[in-house]
Amino acid sequence: MLSAIPPPSPSVFMGRDDLVQEGIANLLADSPHSIIIMGFGGMGKTSLALRLLNDLAIQAKYEAHRYFIPCDIVCNVESTVEVLLQTIIKLMQLELTSDAVKQLYAISKPTILVFDNFETLWDNSGDQYRIQMILEQLNSMKQITLIITMRGTVAPINDVDWLILPHSGLSSLNESISLDIFSTISRHAINEKAVKELVKELDGWPLAIMLMACQAKNLAPKKLLKSWYKEKTLLLEKPGAQSHRLSSIDISIKITLQSPLLLLKPNTLKLLSVMCYLPDGIPTWDSVIYKMLPRVPEQTLIISRLLQSGIIYQDNKEGLKLLSPIQEYLKTYFPKPDTDIKSQISLFYMNEINNNSLRYSSSGGKRKFGVLHSKNIEWISYRLLDNDISEKHLTAIYNFCYFQHLIWDSDRLLKKMILIVNRKNMQNLYASALLLLSKRYLLINQHKLAQEHVYKAMKNFENIGHSLGAAQCLRKLGNILQMTDQYSEATVKLEKAMQIFENIGHSLGAAQCLQSLGDVLQMTNHYSEVTVKLEKAMRMFENIDTLGAAQCLQSLGDVLRMTDQYSEATVKLNKAMQMFEDIGDSLGAAQCLQSLGSILQMTDQYSKATVKLKKAMQMFENIGHSLGAAQCLRSLGDVLRMTNHYSEATVMLEKAMQIFEDIGDSLGAAQCLQRLGNILQMTNQYSEATVKLEKAMQIFKDIDDSLEAAQCLQGLRYCQDHIDKAFESSTL
Repeated sequence: MLSAIPPPSPSVFMGRDDLVQEGIANLLADSPHSIIIMGFGGMGKTSLALRLLNDLAIQAKYEAHRYFIPCDIVCNVESTVEVLLQTIIKLMQLELTSDAVKQLYAISKPTILVFDNFETLWDNSGDQYRIQMILEQLNSMKQITLIITMRGTVAPINDVDWLILPHSGLSSLNESISLDIFSTISRHAINEKAVKELVKELDGWPLAIMLMACQAKNLAPKKLLKSWYKEKTLLLEKPGAQSHRLSSIDISIKITLQSPLLLLKPNTLKLLSVMCYLPDGIPTWDSVIYKMLPRVPEQTLIISRLLQSGIIYQDNKEGLKLLSPIQEYLKTYFPKPDTDIKSQISLFYMNEINNNSLRYSSSGGKRKFGVLHSKNIEWISYRLLDNDISEKHLTAIYNFCYFQHLIWDSDRLLKKMILIVNRKNMQNLYASALLLLSKRYLLINQHKLAQEHVYKAMKNFENIGHSLGAAQCLRKLGNILQMTDQYSEATVKLEKAMQIFENIGHSLGAAQCLQSLGDVLQMTNHYSEVTVKLEKAMRMFENIDTLGAAQCLQSLGDVLRMTDQYSEATVKLNKAMQMFEDIGDSLGAAQCLQSLGSILQMTDQYSKATVKLKKAMQMFENIGHSLGAAQCLRSLGDVLRMTNHYSEATVMLEKAMQIFEDIGDSLGAAQCLQRLGNILQMTNQYSEATVKLEKAMQIFKDIDDSLEAAQCLQGLRYCQDHIDKAFESSTL
């Protein structure tokens, strides 16, 4: 038996204040609009409606004439509008007659009717036209204001001038609000690391946050986080509660999956079964969907249905996405993606790679495609490697791995590919992949591993008589020797490689060797000779490779920067940056911007330096280049440290250190640790500084960086002196 007294407001309700105020202002107006609140299950539609219904000002205006009708209960057995009308009449204690609508016309007091979970009636009704007529009639009654909550993004009738809260449907909550809700329910502090990581996994979905917070009343967040990685959405149910759409995401999501909207077109769920496995969703779907699903005749229609249901959403880059907990649940609901849909998407990505969709272009559009779709291509490629794969597709996967190298993405796929091509005895591709992996190791200062893989690649190239590949390996060995301060040996390797390139008529390789020889001279402070080499290399590049020419100009700018010729350096770097932008190379442009920021930092122009470095960091993040982003963060930390903003500097440096650690860059992590130790030293926290500096010094020793290890030792001696003095003072 339903009560005429509406349920109370939710005890925890945050993050929707603007919608509450908009709704209240509307309901208090002389001629309020009916309200509709839409979105996916568990987004807080009912909570928002109850918050409006129980507001004190609303209670004062509407008094007891506020009625809450849960359609999932009322219309569960018989989904007809008559059942709904009879329920309204009973709640209002009006006389039951054959014409309920006429009865309602006679109401003299302002009245609110809330139809909660209206999709239960709408989706299961055999006469939606009749429902539309009744809604239109109820809305036309001056004393009645409707509030409807329903799943999806499409209102049941367009002829009503709805106030839609919000216009695009309720979306997920931001991280700050999510943490506040979790903390309020669970009583755990929001600054706990495990709490932050756990809440981040829930992607701002209110139902998931509430259910996990209930679990956290009994289990520590650290334990829940560990369990999440194994059990995922199995954790998302309310302990001790009966299964219901508000106590279990299993029931909440199944309601949508089993709705007529999704069941009517079989390809709808088939696409969803694959989409839940695609890490990037479907980026810029409108421009790729026809090529992606050529054998599905109704692509736009089924995507429209998925959007209407609210189970997927469109992000601000026009990509189709799923919230993380929903995505994880669907992976258990669909243990295997639909074979035909997956096959079409796989072929689409392989064709895009073969059509050079990841290469440079003047607009940068091709590179953007690769960045947006990189995780999807990796997922598809990884699974293709599990099957009997053609050489054409293996070559495409290698090309994608090279692109991942350019944007600083994972090398997991490359390592698996190396095993496969070696097993298939594809020696050329095997050697090329080994050489590429060595480049990855070199970028994160894993010099020994890089050297091992180069030698292995060179041996394979030599065995099959591939002179070009062998010369490229020789050049890479020169680069490794240069980075490990073995400059004489590096010069020998690079000059030998350059000779081979010249003998086989490979001008690009010869120019690259000349460029590297210039870098060696730069490292040994032979700046005048550097300039000669780089200018010669740049002239060679100008006719064959704009990218190489831009890189030489960038290096010339860096030489001028290192010799304190800041004005001339700025000119070169700005010109190089423009060249990079013209060919769509965001990485080169970001690196130039980073160097320009360093110049401003060196000339004490800290505000301007901060602007440049933040912009460069954003560019690095946009292309997924974690190393560049971490370096900018470290520089921003240095600026804050140099301007005595120690707490803000600490935050920046800790973030940078975490990124360096994540990508395996021991040198970068150690440098951040050293700077954090210096901050503690400067703020007289000598014991804490000692811990940081000792750890940094050990890392520097492990990677044979004796200079920075010595600097740490100097800092440790300074700290120890002050600790000893403090001890002596305390014993006097």
